[in-house]
Amino acid sequence: MPNDKDKQNILIIGLNWLGDAVMSLPAIQRLHEFFPDGDIYVLCRDSLKEVYRNSSAVTDTLPFSTGGKFISTLKTGVSMRKYNFKACVVLPRSWRSAVIAYLSLSPVRIGYKNSLRELLLTGSMPRGRFLTRHRVEYYTGLLSLLGADAAPAIPQIAVSSEAVAGARARLQALGTGANGMFIGFCPGAVYGNAKRWLPERYAELAKKIITVYNAKILIFGNTAEKQIGDELAGAAGMPGSIFNLAGTTGIGELAAMISLCRAFVTNDTGAMHIAAAVGVPVAAVFGPTDPVTTSPYGNGHIVISRNLPCAPCLKRECPAAHECMEAVTVDEVYDAVQRILTRSGI
Repeated sequence: MPNDKDKQNILIIGLNWLGDAVMSLPAIQRLHEFFPDGDIYVLCRDSLKEVYRNSSAVTDTLPFSTGGKFISTLKTGVSMRKYNFKACVVLPRSWRSAVIAYLSLSPVRIGYKNSLRELLLTGSMPRGRFLTRHRVEYYTGLLSLLGADAAPAIPQIAVSSEAVAGARARLQALGTGANGMFIGFCPGAVYGNAKRWLPERYAELAKKIITVYNAKILIFGNTAEKQIGDELAGAAGMPGSIFNLAGTTGIGELAAMISLCRAFVTNDTGAMHIAAAVGVPVAAVFGPTDPVTTSPYGNGHIVISRNLPCAPCLKRECPAAHECMEAVTVDEVYDAVQRILTRSGI
């Protein structure tokens, strides 16, 4: 446990969603460049520690204390004091994260203004300054309060050769074959049904890709989305060519398996950002969310969306006819996949 009072220990209060965690990685790297001799710790949920520990800029992750929300907030904030943090970067917009920063006794505490929580911070800026820009830029932009380089960069997740070999071995054990072409699908979305392109259209798309490219479809998602994968595979009716991996991979194995794919077809999900961060071209279907702020960041990705009067509504469930997703056709998404594969020489 670090307790050297002369050490530049830096605390980052991390985010609660997988995609946001991935999009915050460039900000952590910029912070490391600004404090090259400092140790950076990220306070985060256990489910996201693999994302943050993947960054070479992160010394370690720290867990939240247990108990009710109020008690755990107090306990977590006070427990941070033993690290003698010199600065704290508050990435979430919540009051809870600002209270933890305040209780840590870090002399420098920066974050975005929100509902007067800036009273607990030593430096803050209005959220509107970066709110309409991509989340990567939103998180790096906050570092300008420290005088650090706030230029955005493409999020990157490193996948080791050992992890890739393990992913290949597992896929072969499932019967995918040794040298097949893999196309990743993520038909779910944790945020809500409104973000989901129609499962029956994913099934039609899968049949078309398998028929034309003799590819194997790998379906990803969390445990709750396994049923969606099963329904997709059943509707496609092509056994031996579609493999439902939803709910069976941790974040590390998820990244390794996605890295084996030649393209990744997805809704606006955390897995979408994992794919972009491991360098796999993404075809992303956007409906109620805003591709300006949460699209896959980097080059070579294709976003399919409709510029409807009601979009982006940011609703979890569509109160109307779900036109933003209904209007996206199989041929349109297939064309995006073709363009991606053609660029890679297939």
